[in-house]
Amino acid sequence: MPGAAPSAQVLAGRGHIIVVKKGSQKADKKCSQVDIAELRRVAEEQLAEHSECEPRTAIETLRISHELDVYKIELEMQNRELSNARDDMESTLEKYTDLFEFAPISYFILDCGGIVNSVNLMGASILGIERSLVNGRRLDSFISVATRPALAVFFERVFKSLVKETCEVVLLKKNKSQLFVQIEALAAASGLECRVALIDITERKRAVESLRKEKETIEALLKMGEVADVLRKMGEAALVGLVSTTIPGGSVSSSFKSSNKISQRENQVLRLLAEGNCTKEVASLLNISCKTVEMHRINMMKKLEISSMVNLVKFAIREGIIDVV
Repeated sequence: MPGAAPSAQVLAGRGHIIVVKKGSQKADKKCSQVDIAELRRVAEEQLAEHSECEPRTAIETLRISHELDVYKIELEMQNRELSNARDDMESTLEKYTDLFEFAPISYFILDCGGIVNSVNLMGASILGIERSLVNGRRLDSFISVATRPALAVFFERVFKSLVKETCEVVLLKKNKSQLFVQIEALAAASGLECRVALIDITERKRAVESLRKEKETIEALLKMGEVADVLRKMGEAALVGLVSTTIPGGSVSSSFKSSNKISQRENQVLRLLAEGNCTKEVASLLNISCKTVEMHRINMMKKLEISSMVNLVKFAIREGIIDVV
């Protein structure tokens, strides 16, 4: 019989089967000699009690022997099933351990007090310190002071709702650099711990900030076009006061340089801008890029020593580049 099968001492009396399990080898090593002796003494007493009964017949003896053989085979089958189940469990555990350890996302397991019980390799990497120094510490010790209150409220919500929650905080690395991270957390059904994923969104934040600045620039350019349109609609009388300055003797002189300094293409760009067209519209009308339009505008302002779009529109009106309605 396989050595892995648990052994048992079987004591039989009339119509009775007494099975005294000895346990595994590992359990035997832990038992003292006194315990084993006591177990044997009890078994012998029980056997003596059943021995007082009438002797077994041959048929009873065969039946008991058959039952013992069947029981023995059942134990061997159960042992194989337990061994297979153990192997499957170890294989599954190894698979999920690898998924946790080598995942491309930072994973943390926290208790209900915010203490890190476990962290994977990526989690230690994003913090910039060894994993052994992370376990046992509070997660908020790696978060900027300004965003810690938001994190505390977030974890309260996580353990109350028992559904996935999300928030954004600023993470402080060991080298004092900051990272914008998105935290996704889900509490365990027991409510004693939660699983946390940290996602670096620093590049996304920078992209959003860049888009915001570009939007402000576009709005500023559109505003310039609106100013030019307002000036055009103000009429000639009002524009003369804006364009010219009175000097002693009643003569009028302009503070602008001559339009001879700008090229024909720049003249076209200036006319369209002064008429209230935005940069994109000018580029479309002249079949050039928006970047080229901006380059022409900057060059004109340098040549004419003009510091604002409003003054550039005034120059266009004075020089007759656009018609005053």
